[in-house]
Amino acid sequence: MPLHRFQEIITPPPTLYKRKKNPFLPPPPHSTHLNVSDIHICFAADDRYAPHAAALMVSVMCNKHPRDQIIFHCLADKISPNVQNTLREMSRQWGFTLNIIEVSDEPFKDLPVWLGNRATYFRILVDRLIPQSVDKVLYLDCDVIVMDSLAPLYETDLSGKYAAVVKEGTVHAHLPFEHPYFNAGMVLFNLKQYREDGVAEKAIQYGHKHLNKLRFNDQDMFNLAFQGQVVYVPYKWNLLEFHGSTQELPLGIVHFNVRKPWRVGCVHMHKKVYWKYLVQTPYYKQVRQEYYQTFLEPKRALKAFRRWVFRCRFSRHRFYVCLFGIRLCDWNHVTEPEANLPPQGTG
Repeated sequence: MPLHRFQEIITPPPTLYKRKKNPFLPPPPHSTHLNVSDIHICFAADDRYAPHAAALMVSVMCNKHPRDQIIFHCLADKISPNVQNTLREMSRQWGFTLNIIEVSDEPFKDLPVWLGNRATYFRILVDRLIPQSVDKVLYLDCDVIVMDSLAPLYETDLSGKYAAVVKEGTVHAHLPFEHPYFNAGMVLFNLKQYREDGVAEKAIQYGHKHLNKLRFNDQDMFNLAFQGQVVYVPYKWNLLEFHGSTQELPLGIVHFNVRKPWRVGCVHMHKKVYWKYLVQTPYYKQVRQEYYQTFLEPKRALKAFRRWVFRCRFSRHRFYVCLFGIRLCDWNHVTEPEANLPPQGTG
């Protein structure tokens, strides 16, 4: 392996980024602004994911059009006062509106836990958590980074549909439906239709009915409840590793759904973009310190080293082998050929 490739994998996050004095940056040249005033965005976060949520919010603000007003809705059940104060201070510094909404996980107590909690289910209740005056809200996972203006996506026509989503591309035969499976890391909700048809209740009912078949919890529940009543938007609005080489696709929202850039050994081609926006948040030193501590804790260091040296996955729908951070082979059972990916500039 070339020496520069090895250094790129084990080198800690870059420190060359500097905090910008003026956070209200002009939109990128390729952004197209439509007549949008308020853009409502919600995400679910706790103390552990607050740093990544902060990076997400900064990325939105750095790529928004100056005329757009961004309103963030943070869905949380356990978030400390210190974290709340930090996020509110960011809202004053960057000029966005932040609503922190306390949510109880009581409605989901019988559903499987995901990554230690049930916060992932909170988005199911967007119809009652988001103000009734709001007819549309964009949900984003905290492990995404926005790289373009969200105005074109937010203006998607959702007439008669529950949401705008992006196809995941993989086959999920464990669920009883035939429409394309979508990833729920980005969901543009049509709250008006969502409320009228009681989709939240349907999703929870499907979750209990197919409890033993759920693999991705609320994502599976959304796919069951929506029954294909969605608008499929280009892959650029939720770019997953399953979608092929991101060098050939336009970038709108990059989703670190597998390899997390804040973890040692991450070889994602856009990992530096995450650190570029994180460094403009109050959490940069904290995340960087945790990154370094991995080398000081033998168990975590050994685990990270092992994952970098050799990693593999075998299943009916996925097969890949990585050696020294290089993916030697990668097979994915997709519902459509890669040739059908949307052309550059669409979206």
